[in-house]
Amino acid sequence: MHRDPQARAASSAVTSSTEARSPSPPGTHDSSWEVSAPLGKAEHNSLTPVYTDAGIKSVVKPQNTGTGTEKRFESVAAPSPDEALQLKLACRAGTFINSTTRSCQPCAQGYHSNTDGALSCLPCPRGTYQSQAGQQACTDCPAGTAGRFMAAHRACPLGSFTSHEGAASCQPCPAGSHWDGVGQTSASGCKPCKPGTIASKPGAITCEACRPGSYWSDAEGRNACQACPAGTASSLWAAQSRSACKQCAAGWYAEHSGSMDCKACPVGTASSAPGATSPAACQPCPPGTHQGLRGSSGCTACPSGRFSSGKGAAYCAVSDRECHYYEACTPVPAHAGLSGPSACPSHSCSCMSPLHLQFCPPGTFGDTEGASSCEACPPGTFSDVKGAASVAICRDCPPGSYKSEAGSGVCQPCPTGTASREYGAKQAADCAVCSADSHWTVRYSEQHGSQIAHCGSVFIFLSFNYRLLPLPYATMTIAPTTHGSAAAAATAPLFTPYTLPGNLQLKHRMVYAPLTRCRAFDQVPQPNAAQYYAQRSTPGTLLISEATCISDRAHGYPCTPGLYTEEQVEAWKPIVSAVHEKEAVFFAQLWHVGRASHQHYQPNEEQPISASSKAVGSGEQVFSPKSKQMEDYPAPRQLDASELPAIVEQYRVAARNALDAGFDGVEVHGANGYLIDQFLKDGINDRTDDYGGPIENRCRFALEVMKAVCDEVGSEKVGLRLSPFGGFLDAHDSHPYALNIYLLEELNKMNLAYVHLIEPRVAGSGDRSEGNDSIASFRSVYNGTLISAGGFNAENGAKAIDSGHCDLVCYGRLFLANPDLPRRFQLGAPLNKYDRNTFYSQGTEGYTDYPFLEETAEGKQFLATLDA
Repeated sequence: MHRDPQARAASSAVTSSTEARSPSPPGTHDSSWEVSAPLGKAEHNSLTPVYTDAGIKSVVKPQNTGTGTEKRFESVAAPSPDEALQLKLACRAGTFINSTTRSCQPCAQGYHSNTDGALSCLPCPRGTYQSQAGQQACTDCPAGTAGRFMAAHRACPLGSFTSHEGAASCQPCPAGSHWDGVGQTSASGCKPCKPGTIASKPGAITCEACRPGSYWSDAEGRNACQACPAGTASSLWAAQSRSACKQCAAGWYAEHSGSMDCKACPVGTASSAPGATSPAACQPCPPGTHQGLRGSSGCTACPSGRFSSGKGAAYCAVSDRECHYYEACTPVPAHAGLSGPSACPSHSCSCMSPLHLQFCPPGTFGDTEGASSCEACPPGTFSDVKGAASVAICRDCPPGSYKSEAGSGVCQPCPTGTASREYGAKQAADCAVCSADSHWTVRYSEQHGSQIAHCGSVFIFLSFNYRLLPLPYATMTIAPTTHGSAAAAATAPLFTPYTLPGNLQLKHRMVYAPLTRCRAFDQVPQPNAAQYYAQRSTPGTLLISEATCISDRAHGYPCTPGLYTEEQVEAWKPIVSAVHEKEAVFFAQLWHVGRASHQHYQPNEEQPISASSKAVGSGEQVFSPKSKQMEDYPAPRQLDASELPAIVEQYRVAARNALDAGFDGVEVHGANGYLIDQFLKDGINDRTDDYGGPIENRCRFALEVMKAVCDEVGSEKVGLRLSPFGGFLDAHDSHPYALNIYLLEELNKMNLAYVHLIEPRVAGSGDRSEGNDSIASFRSVYNGTLISAGGFNAENGAKAIDSGHCDLVCYGRLFLANPDLPRRFQLGAPLNKYDRNTFYSQGTEGYTDYPFLEETAEGKQFLATLDA
């Protein structure tokens, strides 16, 4: 269809540089200088029009004089009135009179003339176009397009449409709909958002999923999601109905609308009614009862022999050494910085709150129930332990030191020029003066603050617990003993320095492994964790924290810590600070157990989640915090692909929280059959979407997590733990070499702090078992720092470093039982034996009470042999 728009007339007056101004007669404006002309642009711009009485332009052409500075003008004679009339009669619609060439010129593309003898062509109006020259009219833009460029029409872009011809612009699709193609011809072509998705603004290209905590109503085309009401929560993306908002179970509450998760009632409280909308629903347990778990629907009566004397008890008291963290004590007057309860032991019970325990200070102990003060360690002994429950914690001052007053946390060094070879010296007089012909030095232990002095030729401990103090005499000589030299030579590779990416300086190659300890009540690390980690810290040691959960859905073991609440971050800060005070390097391990959990650990007692719906088999069981028994693992719920971005975000937030708490970096736990490993191993992952099937698909989730964490904190602060061959928690893969080679090649692109591989001889927390597989194949694949863990001792650990098998060696149970393990390895000293029964118990036993070398009779004898 063509339009015949009314011609526009324009009048103008142009003044020539050499001629007088003459007005143009109405309707005869020659626009050949303005409309597309046959002349080139430069030539066109050089013409100077001069109006004549006949209304036709004559032209003045510039003529170059050759000087480059002046131009002469040559006048072109205007046509006579007869010529002008002939031109007007000869030029038909679709052309215009070109007075320069005295000919009819066709209108250019995008222009038209609908009358004969036109002096100019008119541009096509909006909504029309003309793609050919010499046309009388413009064409309407078809539906689905808009004319904004005159010479052509353009298809409506994404998210818009036109329903009629001749549209000047496209209209956006209304809110609640979208269109991901071009050239849409009607509003009905805009697709309504599917259930669970919305388009809040007009012109949407795609619809967004309703976020967790919200849902989509039963009508399509909605432009907003509805918030789950208080007392309910939803963790699902793109929830399609109100039924996705699950009522909070008894013991849980959701205070605000739009909650992703219900919050658990704290320890010491319970709520029996489901759908609670306020923390006030969590009532303190009455006297005589307790509740040590969060999210409980009822309190439990204290068993025979135990008691709780007030409201809100988390644990019932039992004896003078087992009054755990609870709030059921009656405060008594404070003494020596200790708030003691009237009916509980003073060394381990807090009447303030479970998170602010007050212990007997170093140098003291409390072993009497209901005591209001702590007793001092006797002269000649010291204790650097907080919360000591027995005088047995007070240790003899080591050789080279003494303590004359009771109650001190450190012993005083023997004065310069003196020495003491005995333990338990009580006064300075016990330090003998060195003879004139003897040599001496002083060295001290950072770990305990004790100081040692010796006369004569001395052996310098090449240990990370000891440093040499400045020596006053330049003539002093030190003759090292040969005792222990064989052990030092055998383990020498372990004691070479190493630099991690990010310029983290390590003074040796021994790493403290991440060990689950189950001592974080209410998922918050406790103050005694600072002592636990500091005991194993020496300058330049790398420590990896116990597995730390990234969300309240990530738990699967009792009393494991997290890094997803402000309370947890604040509780980690003094622990990290204690490690840094020892000049050690501290990484936090980020953990999500996935299917290795139970409903009783999950918010609202929902199913655990995983890459598939396969339950853990092979006879494995999980401890239920509700039944207090081992039970079969339940079948998990397979995660939808739309839920994975939220979990990736939890890893990212936890990494940021770790650095906010002071950690030097994070290790992502991708091993031992937990969530990331569940995506990696084809024995578990039977998905058919982009996260299952081929190796690159099964690695997708792990790589997305690593990218998000690296982007947040920097790749040089991120490590990844993998178990290529481990079958722990029924996690197997049919082609472990191919899987891990592909993954390591992808990780090479990230410049990580390290990759941490578990040897095939160890599966999860199990014992050493030999096999034919080896991580040696991966050493040539991965270009960065490689940590190896599993079944190492001093000798084969040193060989692993010396042979290039790995860069760092991880020690777990040996380091746990021997806080001074680097020193013992270097001296060839005897080792403490670890106690399996206390690995996951809830107390100081097996946690902070493993002795240092000089604190055992065997160790004292060994050191005496060195001194001799």
